[in-house]
Amino acid sequence: MRTETRNRSINFLKEAPFSLSIFLVLFFCYYAPLQNVFADTNKMTSFLKAEVDKAIIKPGEIVTFRLRAFSSFKEGPLFLPESGDKIQGFRIVDFGKEGPVKEDGEWVFERWYKLEADLTGSYILPSLKLAFKNKDGKEVRLSSPEIFVEVKNEDVKASKGKNNGSESEGLKGKEEGLRDIKPLTFSPSKTLAYIAGGILILGVLGFLIYYFFKRKGAESEALPLTPPHERALSELEKLKKGIPSLSDYSQRKSFYFSLSDIVRSYVEDSYEFPAKERTQEEIRRDIDLLNSVKPPQQKVFLGILKEADLVKFANIEKSEEEGEVLLQDAKKFVLETMPKKEDEKEKEEDSVL
Repeated sequence: MRTETRNRSINFLKEAPFSLSIFLVLFFCYYAPLQNVFADTNKMTSFLKAEVDKAIIKPGEIVTFRLRAFSSFKEGPLFLPESGDKIQGFRIVDFGKEGPVKEDGEWVFERWYKLEADLTGSYILPSLKLAFKNKDGKEVRLSSPEIFVEVKNEDVKASKGKNNGSESEGLKGKEEGLRDIKPLTFSPSKTLAYIAGGILILGVLGFLIYYFFKRKGAESEALPLTPPHERALSELEKLKKGIPSLSDYSQRKSFYFSLSDIVRSYVEDSYEFPAKERTQEEIRRDIDLLNSVKPPQQKVFLGILKEADLVKFANIEKSEEEGEVLLQDAKKFVLETMPKKEDEKEKEEDSVL
């Protein structure tokens, strides 16, 4: 009896390391995913969300479009720029913003638009892109998904049911009209002709696509890129033609939208300062980062954006003279801040000496 008990103890001690190793492997396989889950709950990332309350509407019906920005308490609240000018195909009946507020352990900022469409068709509410620098100094780029909205007239026609007698007669007629399926026939001449024609068409299309992209690439390499200040001055000169029509509401709004976009694009393309997709308040907050532009010129830049926003969003009326003055301020700002040639820099240094 003692010998049998001793043998069992020895067998148990031999098998114990193997069983213990199996237990440890299973334990860590179960525990490792839990660690990732707990780690992920503490790590909050910023993201954008877009939604509508109805995906299919009728002409004249109101749909609410919402853009929301989520961020953690550590990162601080995000502010969405005004995006009403990017919505095409709808009339903006009303709009507003909410927040930033704290919801479920994160910051939430929302812009909403009540939209109305008069014509039937498929419409796309565009993606909003947002770029900012986090507290670590790293640039973060976010984008919301595109939203598809269908506008159509839905005419639901109710079909009247038939009695049992007519249904049975219809089924009987269908049964009598049934025929056996004919077997497939193979025609070598037609099949080969179709295959040869398909290959020929694909070859021609491939050659045309290759030729088009090769020619387009050669043209893009041959044409030099236009400097941002030249492009801005050219666009401002074209915009001058719209000054006489500023008495019209839609023309006036389009003029100030375009003027603001030209100046914002010039600053971003020239100095890599994100200005296209940001609000005036966000630009004013980070204007010190635009250290390549002197403080007086920074004030001119902010003043142009402020005057444009008053017309764009507050519907303030401006005269033709005021529009021309703001256009001249924009031209002067571009001329004073555009990159100078080496000769001009040397002359300025000599004059200082």
